[in-house]
Amino acid sequence: MDKNNSMPSEQKTRKRFYFFVAVAVIILLVLFFASAPAISTALKNALIPELQDLSGEKVAIGDIRLNLFPLSAEAREFTVSDESGNRLVAVQKVKGYIGLRGLPNKTLFIRRLVLTEPRLTAGKDKIAEVVRHIKAYLEKERKDSLKVNIKAVEIISGGIHISDDELNGVMDMKGLSGEVIIGETERIKAAVQELMIERQGWPKIVCDVNTAILLKSDKIEISHLRVGAFGSSFKGEGLYTQGKGTFKTELALLMKSVKQFFGLKEKDDGLITAKGEIRVEQDVQSVP
Repeated sequence: MDKNNSMPSEQKTRKRFYFFVAVAVIILLVLFFASAPAISTALKNALIPELQDLSGEKVAIGDIRLNLFPLSAEAREFTVSDESGNRLVAVQKVKGYIGLRGLPNKTLFIRRLVLTEPRLTAGKDKIAEVVRHIKAYLEKERKDSLKVNIKAVEIISGGIHISDDELNGVMDMKGLSGEVIIGETERIKAAVQELMIERQGWPKIVCDVNTAILLKSDKIEISHLRVGAFGSSFKGEGLYTQGKGTFKTELALLMKSVKQFFGLKEKDDGLITAKGEIRVEQDVQSVP
C-alpha cells in the first residue's frame, strides 16, 4: 500500500521538476537570443527606415538589445544626420521600458523613455524643417501601423547647440537633465548646468536654470523657477488659469555680477534684493 501511494507522488514531483527545467531553459534561450546579433540586425532593419521616414534625415543605430526583466529595449549610438553627413542628433543610449497591454489594439506603451547623453546640434531653420516633416508624417493615415504611446521621457546629461543665422546668434546648453510626464496633467522638470546665449551686439549671457512646471488644459503652474548668473539669482513661482495669473518673484543681485555681465572693470561690492508680484488679467470688453 505504501509503495502504491508513493508512486503518484513521485511522478508529480518529477513532472514538476521537468516543467521548471523546461521553463528555465526557455528563459535562458530567450535571454541569449535577445542580445544576439541577428535580433539586433532585424530590429534595426525594421526601425531605421521608419525613423528616416519620420525625420526625413539619415538615421543610424549601433546596436539594439532586448531585456526581459524588466521588459525593455535598448539602442546604443543612435544618430540622425543630414544629407551632407553633419550630425544633428547623437544619443549615447536610448532605453525604453515597454508595456504590452495595448498590443491587441495595435498600441505599444512605453512607460519610460530614457535618453542618456543626447546632443542636438543644428540651425534654427533645420530644426523647423525636421519638425514640419514629423508633423506631416504623423498626419498621414496609416491603418495597419503600430501606435506608440509614451508615458514619460527622461534626459540624462544632455546638450543642445542651436545657431540662428538671421539673428547672428547661438544658444548652447550643457548638463541638461530633466523629466517630462505625459498625460492629462503634464509635469516638466528641467535643470541646465550652463546656458549660454550669445548674439552680435549683445552682452554674452551665461547662467544656470532649474525649473518645474505643471500643465493642464485650463492652467499653467510654475512650481519653481531659478536662474543663477555670476553669483546673482532670480527666483519665481506662479499660476495662470482662466485668463488670470500671478507670478511671485525674488531677486538677489550682486553688483559684481552686473559688472561681469556688462564687462566692466571697476570693482564694487554690494547686494540688491527685491521681491515682487506680477499679475496678468485678460482684457474683457463689455458691450452696452
